[in-house]
Amino acid sequence: LNDKCQVCLANIKKYKCPMCLIQYCSVPCYKSHKENQKCIPIQEAIHEEESKEQTSFEGSQLPDTGDKRILFSHQLERLKEDQSITAILRDERLQKNISTICTAENPRTALELALMNPDFADFVEQMLTTVQYDPFDQ
Repeated sequence: LNDKCQVCLANIKKYKCPMCLIQYCSVPCYKSHKENQKCIPIQEAIHEEESKEQTSFEGSQLPDTGDKRILFSHQLERLKEDQSITAILRDERLQKNISTICTAENPRTALELALMNPDFADFVEQMLTTVQYDPFDQ
């Protein structure tokens, strides 16, 4: 888990930019972020990336399982029974991120952008660990 400020990369993160969700440690880092870095609202960034990308989600490099379900029922049960994942899913920001991904014109691009947020990336990693996903075991 990365607890460092995404601006100065030195101190422990304490806050999130309400626009782009970058995590920072202090007012000076927030001001630096606003002045020196490109702060784009997450929804706007997703739309921007989608318009740049030519390939559709169907044309992506996901493995063709012959079945549209990526997880098996026993893996879904593990997720359902994991109390820490259930607790994390109550977070409104996470719910909004998931909703944004699901309703995006290009879900793959939306997911890639969401994974830039360390908290979301940690959540996804926890889910993959829970279902014991191994991308090389196919």
